[in-house]
Amino acid sequence: MQKMVTEYINNCELCQVAKYDRHPPKIKFSLTPTPKQPLEVLHMDTFQFSNTKFLTVIDSFSKYAQAYHLDPVCTAATVYENILIFVNHHGIPQSVTTDNGREFNNSLFTEFCKLHKIQLHFTTPCNSNSNSPIERLHSTLLELLRILKIKFPKLCPKELMQNAILAYNTSIHSVTKQRPFDLINGRLDVLDPFDLSDEIIVSQFIDDRRERLKFIYNNIHQATDAHKKNIIEKRNKTREDPSKFPQGSKAYVKDKTASGSKLKPRFTKTEVKKDLGTKVWTINKRKGLVHKSQIQKPKAFSSFPQDHESGNQEGSYSHSIPSTSRDNQSQQ
Repeated sequence: MQKMVTEYINNCELCQVAKYDRHPPKIKFSLTPTPKQPLEVLHMDTFQFSNTKFLTVIDSFSKYAQAYHLDPVCTAATVYENILIFVNHHGIPQSVTTDNGREFNNSLFTEFCKLHKIQLHFTTPCNSNSNSPIERLHSTLLELLRILKIKFPKLCPKELMQNAILAYNTSIHSVTKQRPFDLINGRLDVLDPFDLSDEIIVSQFIDDRRERLKFIYNNIHQATDAHKKNIIEKRNKTREDPSKFPQGSKAYVKDKTASGSKLKPRFTKTEVKKDLGTKVWTINKRKGLVHKSQIQKPKAFSSFPQDHESGNQEGSYSHSIPSTSRDNQSQQ
């Protein structure tokens, strides 16, 4: 009887759609490749404060960042023009990571990336972890902007952002132990290559400089990679491997619009077309790519003690009782 009640509750479609998920999945983080030199990987996003919008860009290796003021009526063409300004100043990157916003996910920008052989990666909706470098930049910029606003209350948002970016790029970063400005420009010393004594040959100076750059870039790559591994190992201690969703199985996806209404269903039922590891491709009502952190974990049954009347042995069911059934049974 207990198994039947548990099975009925866990398969109640109305409960899955309407109830809160008391134990949402906490999926383990994956280690992403670490760039080996500046401008290999860029992260982009839009940032807004005081009703003023900016395009923000950060280089994953050097942590060098820029912010470009956007018009109040921001269009994909406006964002694209500012991206071109960054590329014209600093060069073509190997890959770019952005969210799925229309500012980036449009034919204008995607065709530009194809033309210049730039790998374009869009993060999964409602999952900002893939674009974490730009999210951390936004957090740092907010701190700097608050300080500058108190110290210089008469400055407009555009001027505040310019000063915040300057302060960020000229400060020593906690991971690289270098200033972003120095790494992006290869500025390792203040020696002028044209102000050399007769004993120093220019070609030798350039070769030595190149070797020093390689040495520093390699050290920063190793330090950044070790830093990422250390953080991921610590955070994954309290996380779990993603659940598996066979093709054709049901999935209940969190409805991000439900937060604005207390009576709106919390989840939307959909069907899994393909399991992609940490993501699934769904069809029907919620069509597209969904991160598994936005999907309810599949419900399971429990191991029960021996049933003397039916003769069932303990452990005949291999999974754990979900909290929903225990709570309901304790109230009855």
